[in-house]
Amino acid sequence: MASSCHGKSKAFCTIIIWSTEDWKIKKMIEHHNYTVYGMDFSTCGKYFASVSKDRKLAVYDNNYDVIFSK
Repeated sequence: MASSCHGKSKAFCTIIIWSTEDWKIKKMIEHHNYTVYGMDFSTCGKYFASVSKDRKLAVYDNNYDVIFSK
């Protein structure tokens, strides 16, 4: 599961990846500089994508490392 919130700085726009087994944080992603509006996991489970008001699209691998950003 992934969550984020409204924010005007990188610290407040962090994407949090949660473990649904114990509800602990698995990873915190600080990539966007403004509010994250959309996030989705690929159906194959290999990728995660996010889009933000900072006009960036990011794609991450299954370790949540950025593999594409534009």
